[in-house]
Amino acid sequence: MSEYVSTSSPVLRVAVIGGGTAGLAAATRLKERIPASSLDLSIFEAADVLGGNNQSFEGVPLFFSCFRGCGAKVMQRDMKELGLKATSCEFTSLSLKDRSGGAQRNMSATMVPEADSLKNSVKTKLKDPFRDDSDNVSEASSFASTAESSGIADLSSAKSPNAAPTAIMQFRASYAEQKIADLYCWYQEIRSYSRPSPFLPSPKTMEDLMWSNMDADPRDYKMHTLAAGINYFYSSRDPGFTDKHVREYYHLNCGTYYWSIENGRNDLLIERMRDRLLGVPVEELPKSSCLALNCKKVNRADVDSEELDMNMPDVDAHASLKNDSGNGNVTIHCGTRCTSVERLSDGTVRLQYERASKSSWTKSSDTAESDSERSCEDKSFEDEQSAVTAIFDHVIICVAPHVAMKILKNCLPLQSLFEKYPFRPVQAHSIVHTDQSVKCTSNPSALTYEIGEDGSWILHIDAEQYYKMKKGQGNGNIVSIFYAPDTCDSINPSLIKGRFSTFLSKSALHDQGSNEDVERELRGRLRGYHKEQQTNVYLCGSYYSFEQWSQDAFAMAEELADCVVDKFNAHYDDFGRGFAPSEVAKQSDASSKGSTKLSL
Repeated sequence: MSEYVSTSSPVLRVAVIGGGTAGLAAATRLKERIPASSLDLSIFEAADVLGGNNQSFEGVPLFFSCFRGCGAKVMQRDMKELGLKATSCEFTSLSLKDRSGGAQRNMSATMVPEADSLKNSVKTKLKDPFRDDSDNVSEASSFASTAESSGIADLSSAKSPNAAPTAIMQFRASYAEQKIADLYCWYQEIRSYSRPSPFLPSPKTMEDLMWSNMDADPRDYKMHTLAAGINYFYSSRDPGFTDKHVREYYHLNCGTYYWSIENGRNDLLIERMRDRLLGVPVEELPKSSCLALNCKKVNRADVDSEELDMNMPDVDAHASLKNDSGNGNVTIHCGTRCTSVERLSDGTVRLQYERASKSSWTKSSDTAESDSERSCEDKSFEDEQSAVTAIFDHVIICVAPHVAMKILKNCLPLQSLFEKYPFRPVQAHSIVHTDQSVKCTSNPSALTYEIGEDGSWILHIDAEQYYKMKKGQGNGNIVSIFYAPDTCDSINPSLIKGRFSTFLSKSALHDQGSNEDVERELRGRLRGYHKEQQTNVYLCGSYYSFEQWSQDAFAMAEELADCVVDKFNAHYDDFGRGFAPSEVAKQSDASSKGSTKLSL
């Protein structure tokens, strides 16, 4: 069936696939730049919650949640407009805990060798707060949360009771070295906002000096190898990881300040963007809202947002939020999987989508799939959940690239890009717990990089310490992150609160190229294609950048949203119906009911 109704009025019909950070940022930008009377905006999210991978549990982010000051201009501006502030992280508090005892696997490409041969070898569920876990498991479009009995291996019970204890090597930089690193980061941050002093050493000189110091200590090098691998979504077994990534990671991150959103409050960012889209002024936002990203259970597909109580505990993944009362026609479809995006000969785009089946949320212990992945493969829907077809002028795809490449049809430039640089899924796992024993016993740090007994790479984040939360705000939680097929067997099972997993995405270019290569071949080619006048299908997300930070998603979202706006204005200018920037601002101000606007 079709939802398309022909109209002669200059209304731009835009679909955003994916309700994560990139999708919401692109949608918000479009809403702020296009007059309310000229925009029909639909957001499709496969899960029953918005946010994608940007989720929280018991007051802490489920994955490594921070951004760099460098390159975050758009994100910081948007945060300010949303009434959010950036808070610094305890990013130089690092330590290494090696439990492998030399039993490290895949030495040729992926695992850091022992100290004496290190340089020669390496250098050449979301637990839904509104749902009973025993009944259902909630997934976001690229966020598959799992129950505690899921496929995240718990090897503690498999150990032989007679096995000899493994020697544990612990390392942390000295107090003086950490203070030097802190001072250098502070200097770099100040330098980014003001003219550098000619009497201080250049950043290149300082970086080379610190690299040489780190390079001379095999333990320090090993720690930064894990830091690079985990930050770039590599497991200890991934053959794509090499020493090149260690050097690139150090070059891009040495002396860089790490920030978070109000001490790790990712949920606030998603809430504020959602409410901005629905026309809620910043000054009217609740002061202590938390994890209210659900849709209330309703009987109709589209309901006015004023009829919804966002704090109701009854969740239906098939609900939609709609606001068309003076703020533009903005509809958020939760629990809706997009299965096909096809460019048509008449210059429009045909989108096919299906409502998610609750039965599809249940996953076996060894095959965890995200909603967005199953959208291309799982067709076992009930009769009333038949496919829906809608026609749009522009479609912005903000799901993981390995999913996007499956749903694209008749879009040769983007399909050719994926053929040249195919993306693969990377399954990331997160465990929230309170087991302090995973940290080093002497002078525990905010971040502990662990090499497990089987050689697995794990990052343990002490949430309160790393995000500088008030005591008790993080409920004493530690978040442990690793990538399949790595496992984590060092956590006391009785102290585990929840296990979660999601699918990330990585291309062969990320394995082989540098930051400049990815910027040129992925981001650069997409930038050029998006600007072409005939383009009406776009790719957006941090995955098309080398380091894949949140600020990359914001920058790309603004960039391509502005491309859509420019084409819209140019098209209607041809008929004498274009909108000057001043007119857009005037109409947007009149329809925003006092909400703060993004700058045009």
